[in-house]
Amino acid sequence: AKPTNGASSTPQAKSSSPLAYDDADTFSEGLAPVKKKGKWGYINKKGEVVIPLTYDSANPFIHGVAIVINHSDKWGYIDKKGNTTFK
Repeated sequence: AKPTNGASSTPQAKSSSPLAYDDADTFSEGLAPVKKKGKWGYINKKGEVVIPLTYDSANPFIHGVAIVINHSDKWGYIDKKGNTTFK
């Protein structure tokens, strides 16, 4: 069910236009992971890409960080500014 205030918890395109992304997860801490052409990144609630779509996997933010997987199959943490630390 959609929230009654008209807001959406997941990124969605307007019904009159094609979907902008192949996949998306819910907004968390103001950002949502989105996928296009096999790569994940993050958008803000205005729909602006704030972290480029360069990751093989991306998860929602929790306490200011999210887990991402890069092209080398290494996982790491990313902050809301796009700074990463890979393990």
